[in-house]
Amino acid sequence: PVEVTEGEAAATSPAELTRLARNRRREIRRAVAGNPSTPLDVLGSLGRIFPDVVAHNPVLDWLLLENANWPAEFDPVTRHRIVAEPSTAPGLMWWAARFGSAHDRLGVAQNAAAPAEIVAYLEADADVSVVQAARAHVGHARPVRLEEELASLGGSGPAGELVGLMMLDLVPAWLFDAVDSADVEVRRAMATAAGATARALCRLAVDDDDQVRAAARNHPGLPAAMLSTLHALDRGDGDADLSMLTAESTGLRDTIWAQMILAGHPATDAELLGLLAEHQNWRVREAVAQNVVLPVSLSARLAADHDKDVRLAIARNASVPTFILQIMAVDRIEQVRSAAAEAVAGRSGDDARYEAREGLDLLIGLQDRFDGITALLAGHPLVDTETLRQLAGHADWRVRLGAVSNPNAPVDVVELGARDTDADVRQAAVVHLGLGPATLDSLSADTHQEVRVQVARRTSDPATLAELATDGASPVREAVAANARTGDGVVRALAADSDPSVRLAVARRSHLDAGVAALLAEVEDDQVKRTLLQRPDLSPACAARLFGPEKGRYLAVRWERLRTADPALRAADVTALIRHAPWAGELLLYPVTFPSVLRNVARSDSWVLRQAAANHPDTRAALLLELAGDPDHDVRRAVADHPASPAAALELLSGDDNASVRLHLARRTEVPASLLDVLVLDDDDEVRTAALAHPQLAAVTRALHHALLCGAPVAPDTLAKMVVGDDRGPATGFQRRLAARHRDTRPHLLRRLVLDDNWRVREDV
Repeated sequence: PVEVTEGEAAATSPAELTRLARNRRREIRRAVAGNPSTPLDVLGSLGRIFPDVVAHNPVLDWLLLENANWPAEFDPVTRHRIVAEPSTAPGLMWWAARFGSAHDRLGVAQNAAAPAEIVAYLEADADVSVVQAARAHVGHARPVRLEEELASLGGSGPAGELVGLMMLDLVPAWLFDAVDSADVEVRRAMATAAGATARALCRLAVDDDDQVRAAARNHPGLPAAMLSTLHALDRGDGDADLSMLTAESTGLRDTIWAQMILAGHPATDAELLGLLAEHQNWRVREAVAQNVVLPVSLSARLAADHDKDVRLAIARNASVPTFILQIMAVDRIEQVRSAAAEAVAGRSGDDARYEAREGLDLLIGLQDRFDGITALLAGHPLVDTETLRQLAGHADWRVRLGAVSNPNAPVDVVELGARDTDADVRQAAVVHLGLGPATLDSLSADTHQEVRVQVARRTSDPATLAELATDGASPVREAVAANARTGDGVVRALAADSDPSVRLAVARRSHLDAGVAALLAEVEDDQVKRTLLQRPDLSPACAARLFGPEKGRYLAVRWERLRTADPALRAADVTALIRHAPWAGELLLYPVTFPSVLRNVARSDSWVLRQAAANHPDTRAALLLELAGDPDHDVRRAVADHPASPAAALELLSGDDNASVRLHLARRTEVPASLLDVLVLDDDDEVRTAALAHPQLAAVTRALHHALLCGAPVAPDTLAKMVVGDDRGPATGFQRRLAARHRDTRPHLLRRLVLDDNWRVREDV
């Protein structure tokens, strides 16, 4: 091409070269970078992209004769890239070695073509990194004697210096075994250093830091037996060899990660589990709580743990006895209560009574040995009344909570709990069926909001309900609105409440006065209107108010026809309803389905209506394919969930920009295997996890994914596709990261990845 020729020709004017330097075509800009007539400022801008070409430009050496300090005009990054190029003129290297920044001098020291005299000059540099790079130079003739130099260091020197030595492979093997650094950067450098010993790698493979563990496991020097054992431990394999982590001589059990593996492994002996259950780190105790062969004594111990995540793990553990779960069903944390109640509901109650008798004896025996066991004892369903009275005055609020929460607690214990100084204990008293009405109503002025909420849910006293209906906290007023015993006058007042949740609670009442319904129909709140429209007792007059003043009565008649599936109903009637009440679009589509209405709704300007069409079970494949390209991600997410979505729509959604759309696709019951192959390498963690857990994922894909993660051998073609992409599209960031860290990735692919826009890809390289 003419422009390339002009870019190469020395006779081309500087102005024309400046213009050509902005050309879209790379080969033209490259030609300008090598032209000796190109202005210096233009060369500076091209140096970042074409450092090899600019470094070879003959004009640079001549420029030094005219102006000895001209390289200072280049920005630091460009200058460093140029002086690091083997084709750079020696004069420019000398300038960088004498007058350049530490970064420039380091670039020269790392330049494979740097003359020996320049390298020798840099050995006396003030910067230790430059000195180390000069001594490690490939052309260096003097043998490096690091044994003597590092003997005095002993691993106690500055972490940055030690990391630099490891990255340059200038550390002797004995130092890897000697260094026991608390600095994570040192451990990361050790795990990636070529000279790392097998002993050091075994230690680093169970490190607490994720990157250190991953690097050590990908290191070719890690023994294969160790890697195999680690994979077995990760899977929770019952036949895995635990001696590697339990033997004191190895020193591997010192990390939190190793202790978590031991704590959760079914083969760990009970004595060691008991020690780990007392660990100060909650993650280790949580791992013990997740152990599938957890002894009953440890279940009781950890059910009273002060950390809610540990108790939650106990509530979800299938091996925990029912009597412990029943006690935990009144835990102070709602998430733990729900998990325990769900677990109890899913079990057979045949042996619960016998189990509870044994459990009572167990708790009595343990209460003097471990903190928190007394609180479990107080909540046991078989504990006697006299013991409950004693525990109700205990100094520990958790014990008092257990006593007051006990279903068998006598009235005097519950009444005492209602006057307790702790809000959780008072709340437990309020929900207890043994609490008298007078004491219940006396707590309507309690300082704790949740106590007042529980009073509002349970009381039947009109004066108390009227008082709580004016409470400053909206959850209290919402509870009053939901109480079936609240009078019509109070309900009418709450229908005009400023908080939407309170008005919605009024609209959801089982019985609603016609006047209150009419009042709510005037409120500009779509959720309240939808709730009213679904009420079977909705009057025609109220329906007319909901649909608006203009054609309200006319539309109310059409709604009645639609609700009762009247044969006289026509598609035009439904279209008119939707046009005047788009807030009820999804409701209006379901009683009777008209394909023409569905088509119109799917092409509506309102994303709410398009989403309603995408959710509708009768929407056909062609329409779903159209909606798969909708600009709103909520609509596309509905298409991803629809069982009738065609393969073409799913293919389109697998590359959606929104991660939640891809996540819904990965969680579908039926997904083409080819799409799961794509989603398992998605950039989003949740999407990858869902795809990996999908039962339809091909075994070969699962094996390949595991091989990529653990650094096992992979075909070169597979790694190449993970860098450059395939016929489905470009490679994802996660694919490029896997290729960047894999030991089998070819050098030419690594050179491409080191220029990746994603910093994490470059870090993995």
